[in-house]
Amino acid sequence: MPTTPHRSYPYPATTTIGQVPADFEAALVPVDADVQALFDRFDAAEHVSVVHDGDGTWSVVDGVGAPLPVHEIGDGVYQIGA
Repeated sequence: MPTTPHRSYPYPATTTIGQVPADFEAALVPVDADVQALFDRFDAAEHVSVVHDGDGTWSVVDGVGAPLPVHEIGDGVYQIGA
């Protein structure tokens, strides 16, 4: 069965006798998994953690480990984010 060039989603060859339910399932199951992975990543990115870096410093990261900027806005108050 051939696949798409970027995500390798399978699709039936033009010479294959069509089996519509099986063909749909073969194509949609990997798409569904990729979409769920994107949703999971977006959900994780909404979580914020303060992490001790081990050298006496601290950093703030989102749920997928990407660093977040921290700005002191005065009187010991900090803003996390852009």
